[in-house]
This record gives sequence, structure tokens and C-alpha cells, in this order.
Amino acid sequence: HALAWATGKVMAARRYDAFCYFDADSLAHPGFLTAMNARLAAGDKAVQGRQLAKNKREGILPRILAAGHCITNRFFQRPKLAWGLSATLHGKGICLDAATAAAFPWDGHSLTEDLEMQMRLARHGIRIGWSHEAVVYDEEPVTLSQYVRRCVRWTRGALDTARKHLWGLWKRALAHRDPRAFEAWLYCAQAYKFAIVLLTAVLIYYTRDGFNLIVWFYGVLPGAKAAMKALALVPLLVYPSAAILLEGEGWDIFAAYFLQPVLTALRMPIFAAGLLRGRDWWGRTEHSSQVTISELAE
Repeated sequence: HALAWATGKVMAARRYDAFCYFDADSLAHPGFLTAMNARLAAGDKAVQGRQLAKNKREGILPRILAAGHCITNRFFQRPKLAWGLSATLHGKGICLDAATAAAFPWDGHSLTEDLEMQMRLARHGIRIGWSHEAVVYDEEPVTLSQYVRRCVRWTRGALDTARKHLWGLWKRALAHRDPRAFEAWLYCAQAYKFAIVLLTAVLIYYTRDGFNLIVWFYGVLPGAKAAMKALALVPLLVYPSAAILLEGEGWDIFAAYFLQPVLTALRMPIFAAGLLRGRDWWGRTEHSSQVTISELAE
């Protein structure tokens, strides 16, 4: 609510060409604004900066989440930019030109206002650019309780956003043959992925004694087992290893990546909690990191 109120006040002055959004605990690289200005000059109306963890040395959990940022930046955001798709907004390190910011005011009633903004832009055909050089450092949770509380809030917000925007994204994708809208629809629909996985598992279990097309293919196709192992190895080991290496992280971040299954085990109960939580539950995350920008950027 405070951000929506403050943004409205600043916009009323009509003195600015663009607006950048940060969390209170975020730190921006000294070259952030220069990099964003270059993207705006190139014609982008909305841009997401590269997000990194500012407190990755403060515990195992921040290291695990820092590894996730490396993978997202290298093998999710960059390929989307190369393919002409929209970047994913992260709530901090966002830049909107003045016209876009005025047309799409910040939603103070959403639990995931960044996702909400991303879907609104997609529904109106506005591409979100991405800047590798515009770096923003975010404070990550240091305890599992903080992490779970944050993820429950995000899950509740993602479910609300999906309910609100999925149909509109689908209609735009079909009516305008818009690949960005279709990709946004797929991304937004991930809010229901655990429900879909659970339903699929139940169907496979109850049809185990009868004919099951998936099981049949797996059993009769030559090399199916080897292919499945390779398909698991590439996204779970090869890509993450390459991403962490290319991002210049140390062995501790690389090792922390292999603790991801600990967090994966929490995702189903987090999804269930997100279903049960009300839309007015915020679940504030405490911030205590004393890391300064001088420790992170040259």
C-alpha cells in the first residue's frame, strides 16, 4: 500500500522519465541506473535487473538461494531475452518508463505484486526487457521458518494472480498469436503445478494394473531408461553447474546447490498452506543483514 501511495504522489509531479522499484532491504549496484538508462534508450518500456543474493555468506540457506539466482539469471532470463520473450519480474530492480508506470500503477492489494504486474503487462502486449548489467542485491532468508513464511505468501499470491489472469492471457495468446502471452500463461499456470503433479500421480497409481500409455512407452521404447536419465542429468546437474561457473561463484555456492532437495521437500506443504491462507495474510520476513554495497560491488 505504501509503495502504491508513494508512486502516485511522485508521478503526479510529472518530472521523471522513468521509475525504479526496490525492496527496502535491497542494494543497487552503482552502475544500475546507467544500465537501465541504456535499456530505456534502446526502446524498452519495462526492464528487470539481474538479481543476486547480498547475504550469501550468512548461512547455508542464503547460499542455496544464491545458487538458484545464478541458474535463473543464466538459463532462464537470458534465453528469454534472446528469444524475444518477456523477462520475469522479481519485485526489486524493476524499471518502468513514465508512461508505462502511469498506465499500470502498482497493485497494493496483491501478495505478489511483481507477478501481478508481469501478467498485466503481458496481457497488454508490453515486453519486459532484461539487463544483465543492472544488478540488484536482495536479502535472502537465513532460517527455514523465514523461508517457509515467505514462500507461503508467494504461493497464496501466485494462486490469486493465476485465477485473475490465466483466462485473459490465454485469450490474448490465441487472438493475437502472441508468444509472449502464451509463455506468460505457462509461467502463471505453474501456480497449479503441484495439484497437477498430484493428480497425475494418483491417476498413474489407480491405473497401474490396467493399460497406461506413459508406462507402456517407458517399457517398450528402446533406450527409454537411458534417455530419462539423460533428461534428468542435464537440467539437474549440467545446466546448474555451468550457470554457477559462468556467474563466477565459488565452490561453496556450487556445493549448496545440491542441498536444493531439502527445499523441494517443503514445496508440497507450502502449497497446501498457501491454499489455506487468506488473501490478507502478509507473513512479513525479518531482515537483519548488515552487508553494505561497498562489500559487494567494485
